Amino acid sequence: MKRGLIVWDRNEVPPAIFHRRIDAFRRVLRHRGLPACVVYSDLWRSNRVRSLQNFMPYFNRALLVIPVEGPTTLICGLSPRVYKWIQSVTPIVDIRPGRNFAATLESLATEREWNRMGVLDEAGLPFDMHAGLMNTHLELIDVEAEAVACPQFDSTEIAMRRKSVAMARIVLQAEIGYGAGRTGYELAGRLEHGLRRAGAEDLVVLIGHMGRTPRPATGQNLEDEYSVSLAVEYRGHWTRISRCHAPEARTRALTERFARTLNMKPVEFDPGVVVENLSGEDPYTSVEPGAVHAGGLWALHVVDDRSAHMVHGDTCLATPDGWDLL
Repeated sequence: MKRGLIVWDRNEVPPAIFHRRIDAFRRVLRHRGLPACVVYSDLWRSNRVRSLQNFMPYFNRALLVIPVEGPTTLICGLSPRVYKWIQSVTPIVDIRPGRNFAATLESLATEREWNRMGVLDEAGLPFDMHAGLMNTHLELIDVEAEAVACPQFDSTEIAMRRKSVAMARIVLQAEIGYGAGRTGYELAGRLEHGLRRAGAEDLVVLIGHMGRTPRPATGQNLEDEYSVSLAVEYRGHWTRISRCHAPEARTRALTERFARTLNMKPVEFDPGVVVENLSGEDPYTSVEPGAVHAGGLWALHVVDDRSAHMVHGDTCLATPDGWDLL
């Protein structure tokens, strides 16, 4: 669950960062001959617009319209009474009501004399939103997310991910031993308390024990050997880590195996390595090792050959020469 007000610390992410990201987006549009592009956002798929303009609609929906020329426009399902707040935490100035998203977008296009527009990740739109947009007079062209999301070239993106994963490591190291002899709920509660106070906006805790792969916590007592996998979001930036609580020999064997994995090329993996793509909207998009490419953000997890509940992993940036641990 998302918690905490969205804020904009201009020292952490200066306005120039958002301008630079929008300019990069516009270069793609110019290359494809598109006058503008629409980016969908809701509570569960908020990170694209969050990265571009720092906006998240909470329990609602929105469309960010990025023109090749001129300011961005937000078509928003939230009440106009919060528009001033939105403008205080984003670079967005032009906000329009989204009672009927398709009609508002069509009106904006008519005003700007657009006959065609891009739609970021058209196939990922909710059914009703897709049907409404396709019923307008506009010719809508799919723009794949990979064309405009290049975290490896964004130093601020990498810095924010480093903050997120550093937070996760500190809290998990401090709390992981607490679970021995206690319930999974108790351990998850301690982790949530520490991470929320540290600034996490969203959090998923999975616990593996008794031979079972990591899964949501239960009221069952944990034994001496278990692992914890965390997905932590800090200001729109997801990271993933996994750690074990076990006798030193077992944890050392897993950490050494993970270290060997970091020294391999991104296309070379031992069996038992799980790879998740962190460049998208959520922290749990698993991919085949052969699909890994240099430049993306990935979560790597090594799984013990003898017991699926023993997992060690971390967040990495893939480079042509190997892995950069964030």
